[in-house]
Amino acid sequence: MWALCCGFALLLWLRSDLAPHQVWGACAAVGYGTAAIVAHRASRPWGRPSAAAAVTGSVLVPVLFLVAHGARQMEVEVVERSGALLLDSGSPYVPDPAELRDYNPYLPGTALFGLPRAVLGESPLGDARLWFAAVFLGAMALAAVVALGPRGVRAGAVPAANALLWLAAAPVVALPLAVGGVDLPVIGLMCLALALAGRGGSGVGAGLALGAAAALKWTAWPLLPVGLALLAVTAGRRAVLRAAATALTLAALAVLPIALADPRTFAEHLLLFPLGEGGTGSPATSPLPGHLLARHVPGGFVLAVVALVVSAAAVAVSLATRPPRTTVAAADRLALGLGLAMCLIPATRFGYLVYPLVLLGWFRLVSAGRRPAPSGAAMPTRLAPPRPAERRVGRTYSLLRTLSRRFSFVEDEIDGLHKVVGEGDICLDVGAEYGLYTYALSCVAGPKGSVHSFEPLPGPYRVLGAGIRLLSRGRARAHRVALGAHPKDRAVMSLPYRRGLPVHGRAFVTDGAQGLGPNSEFAGERRLNVRVSTVDAMVTAAALPRVDFIKADVEGAEPLVLAGAARTLLRDRPTLLLEIEQRHLAKYGADADALADELRRAGYSMFLWRDGDWRPVDRVTTAHRNYLFTVKPLED
Repeated sequence: MWALCCGFALLLWLRSDLAPHQVWGACAAVGYGTAAIVAHRASRPWGRPSAAAAVTGSVLVPVLFLVAHGARQMEVEVVERSGALLLDSGSPYVPDPAELRDYNPYLPGTALFGLPRAVLGESPLGDARLWFAAVFLGAMALAAVVALGPRGVRAGAVPAANALLWLAAAPVVALPLAVGGVDLPVIGLMCLALALAGRGGSGVGAGLALGAAAALKWTAWPLLPVGLALLAVTAGRRAVLRAAATALTLAALAVLPIALADPRTFAEHLLLFPLGEGGTGSPATSPLPGHLLARHVPGGFVLAVVALVVSAAAVAVSLATRPPRTTVAAADRLALGLGLAMCLIPATRFGYLVYPLVLLGWFRLVSAGRRPAPSGAAMPTRLAPPRPAERRVGRTYSLLRTLSRRFSFVEDEIDGLHKVVGEGDICLDVGAEYGLYTYALSCVAGPKGSVHSFEPLPGPYRVLGAGIRLLSRGRARAHRVALGAHPKDRAVMSLPYRRGLPVHGRAFVTDGAQGLGPNSEFAGERRLNVRVSTVDAMVTAAALPRVDFIKADVEGAEPLVLAGAARTLLRDRPTLLLEIEQRHLAKYGADADALADELRRAGYSMFLWRDGDWRPVDRVTTAHRNYLFTVKPLED
């Protein structure tokens, strides 16, 4: 990897006509080359020494050289001039811009980075690049601390210090750090805002970070709906209202006074110029789709703007219908929206792609989306008997746990199965679909345990069977049958379709259901005939001596599955992992709170997987889908 970075730096040194970029290319090529040699000779190629060598050559040396010689790219000059203008006239914008360097496409908050130059004069400490870097790196470090928690930063897979080192070493970040990246502090505040929103809380902290980012540059404004959608899941409506009020107030205080004082100048700098419609053409002319449309196609400017609006609307609809539930998922959604915008806006440049790249990589690098409990905090009540934390459960489960921490398509609760399923346990996976829980359970239960998986749809059943043969080592068995309250040889299953493709995870048995429920959002459906059995009947048919664990995800029919498991529940008292969503239960006339109360009356305690452990809870919320119920004794 370092060799590739070295090649990129050499290419930039040889091909760029910008002096700061040439300096960076020469210094970075030496740094990355040294890093490649260090990595080749080290026992741990991706250790800190090689990254330190890369950062020294690609960031520290070029920054010191460029600051000492006063070499900077135009963006830095614009920001430093805006700070002086803000002190002199109260506005960071030149009233009648006549040439390219007169324009300032940044919101008023960016002028704060120019104040040190206005106050300190030609002192090296007045260089705006140093303050860009300080805010960016500080915000990214704080985002890691918030997302992981203090204990996670100390004991996590990638400590925050190492993550910052590798981030700074990446050419996409090292180059703007050295030559003057106006976008970097914006990205840092965006990541901090997402981390605070993912943590939950009152919403004030997230609102402050949202507002601070929004006061710097237009590109931060898509962060507001994404951050608020995440906060709605993690903290609820009141926190969203507080965060929105805080963010909008802060942004308005920074922007509105200057915009209202001279609307014409504000529009020229911040609306027309970024779109390529100002008195002087924008230098953002990278050959991305939006610019190519605007430049080469008749009416292309309008087409590019329409495409931009349509993509924004699509992302907004996705936030409303499937809001992100973790910091990683929110960062992915924001990266998608910004990536589309960078490609479709008429005035654009390749450098803007640093936004989606950092958003996609940072929270995965620091293992965000789920924070371990803070060090020193009282440990929550946990299930007994305790399971050894480092018990070997197979490479498949280790991989699934890693994926569950970093990607939303693997459910979080898979990471906690080893705490509630023991060696030799007998498990049922009801609604197995493609079998992720089946593979995980077969690893955790070990060679003395077994897993019986139930999936009525033919396509997923075939995938499930192949996966079991490949991954379960003979510990699992697939059954092509749905489970419910009563056996039935011929029942109807509704399989929804989106854009011509089946959505297997939202299929449900129509017997007992009142309409499609939330599946009415899909354009169409297909009706399939399936066989229905019960847990009790399958346990008897398989001659299972007991059942220790049942996972059920059947789109609202969970109460029916439990009704068909009455004898097993009474005899074995198995641990239950149930999907409980009111929107799905309602189509069967069931209620989430009533289901939880019924299980509590039966002696079960309710938990959910959060922050790296099973946490006791007393009610069902829309923020979480899967809940664990157990009758096992608890210990402090």
